[in-house]
Formats: sequence, C-alpha cells, structure tokens
Amino acid sequence: MDNFSNMGAIDWTNEQSVVEFVMGRSRILVGSKHLFDENKIFKLAKEDLERVQLMCTLAE
Repeated sequence: MDNFSNMGAIDWTNEQSVVEFVMGRSRILVGSKHLFDENKIFKLAKEDLERVQLMCTLAE
C-alpha cells in the first residue's frame, strides 16, 4: 500500500514517475493469484499517458 500512501510525492510532470506509479498500482490490483505482465502493463501505461491531457488523472 506504500504506492498509494506516497501519491503526494509523485512528480506528475515527470512521465517516468507517473509510469512507476501506474505500474505499482497495477501490481497491487492484480494481486497474488494472477501473473503480473510487466511488459503489457508498461505498454498500457504509456498508451494512457499519450491519451490523457493531465497525467494526474491516471491516479483516479
């Protein structure tokens, strides 16, 4: 849960920082029952960044 408690420290102007947050959030949401496909989630995170106007909306 550190990922969510550190949301205030995320640099929402820095793409790498936002991608790391999205990856961490996704890792938590997948849980331990399912395999975490890091490459797939990374690709989805990058696609989301291209789609949104404000990176901080990815926290919602």
